[in-house]
Amino acid sequence: MPRASPARPSLVRAKAARAPRAAAYQNQNQNAVPGVNLSDAVQAAHEEGQEFGGSVARDAPALWLEAVLARKPRMPSDLEARLLQGSALPIDFLLHDEVRHALRRGFWDALERTRR
Repeated sequence: MPRASPARPSLVRAKAARAPRAAAYQNQNQNAVPGVNLSDAVQAAHEEGQEFGGSVARDAPALWLEAVLARKPRMPSDLEARLLQGSALPIDFLLHDEVRHALRRGFWDALERTRR
């Protein structure tokens, strides 16, 4: 019967070192803003995205706006950076994919509304 190769000690130590950090990250995010849960943050992010998209749409030339919409869902990196940096949401919520997705979705919803 073949023997299983023993785990490398350095790999075992690295996994053991990451476990407490991962638990601390989860606890930090769960307790970051008392009284605000993730679904509230997602809703607020969507509204912020809509406000940002509306302001971009008002200031942008129509031809540029059509070019950006044609590349949907890919958002220009400078706009995405402005969207994230201008958010009033705490960084603990912006670390969640759902919140960032809601920001982008709100942005695209606002641009689509101005196209009609």
